[in-house]
Amino acid sequence: GSLLQSDALIRGGFSSLQLIVTDFLPLLPPLCLPVCLEVISKYGLQEQDLNISLSSIGLMWNIADYLNQHQSTVQLEMESLRNTTLNVTISSSLFLQSLPHNS
Repeated sequence: GSLLQSDALIRGGFSSLQLIVTDFLPLLPPLCLPVCLEVISKYGLQEQDLNISLSSIGLMWNIADYLNQHQSTVQLEMESLRNTTLNVTISSSLFLQSLPHNS
């Protein structure tokens, strides 16, 4: 019943995550890496499938290796995202200040 469905969902979800990390990691925005690591750690902590728990460790190593090899690129992209976010926040704030205030 539901335990079999749960097992199938865990395996299917992990397969998708594994594909992303092993084949598409360079295409993942750096801002998504912390979320990706959090999801991997949750798969590592689940107790229904020991192989998935152990494979999660390998995915963590894949990300650590990727970050080590592309450290400067990831740092530049994160800095660019921070600057863009800051510019949008400042622009929004200035726009809101320019609106007429109702007294």
